[in-house]
Amino acid sequence: DADKERGIVEDFPNLLLPALYLCGSKLRRCVVYDQDHIANRIEHFVKRLLGPSTKELATIQETEDELSKCADNIDSIVIGFFRSDGYDDELEEYQEAAMSSLHVSRIQFHHVKNSTVVTYYQKQSWFLYPPAVVVQTCSKTTSEKENVRTSISLDDYYGSDKLPLQSWIQSVSLPLVGELLPSNYPTYEARGLPMLIGFFNLSQQNQKKRSTPDSITPNKKWSKERILR
Repeated sequence: DADKERGIVEDFPNLLLPALYLCGSKLRRCVVYDQDHIANRIEHFVKRLLGPSTKELATIQETEDELSKCADNIDSIVIGFFRSDGYDDELEEYQEAAMSSLHVSRIQFHHVKNSTVVTYYQKQSWFLYPPAVVVQTCSKTTSEKENVRTSISLDDYYGSDKLPLQSWIQSVSLPLVGELLPSNYPTYEARGLPMLIGFFNLSQQNQKKRSTPDSITPNKKWSKERILR
């Protein structure tokens, strides 16, 4: 009861009610749930936070299966590639970056330690050398012929004057022009860039289309009052 427990509420600055927080030693900090207050989504969020921050992929087939899951409800699939020995610190830092991004449900995190799988994707020119992080963005329009991959070698990244790893992952996970939703707004906001937001009434689909730029013209059935960025 926020009215009665003023002392507790003061520990959560900028609190907007109703609010849901998950706190625990594993999380190192309280994580706010900022998505729709729907029972099954809250349950999914809690299970995701209490489980491992990244899912290990042991084979090439498992990796390909996860990459094939790019869909409208996923903005990007992130995979960290590590050798089986000698990269525990880098893996831990990657998992911390994943934990810091778990509030953005549309980014999926995985990691690979199997040397055969790592070597295979290195030979496919997915990254220069391990340890590395690869972000595959999921295409949303028919004009995008394929999903786009971006990679970074962690040895070159750590110690450099760059964004924190989780901020870099979020910055490359979304297209410059895309649909703005409550679930992916934190990802856009984390990029620290000015946002131009267009509001369109898409309920009258059969009428002649107005002069909307091709890059943000819907190419599928859209529900009423959706927001596009």
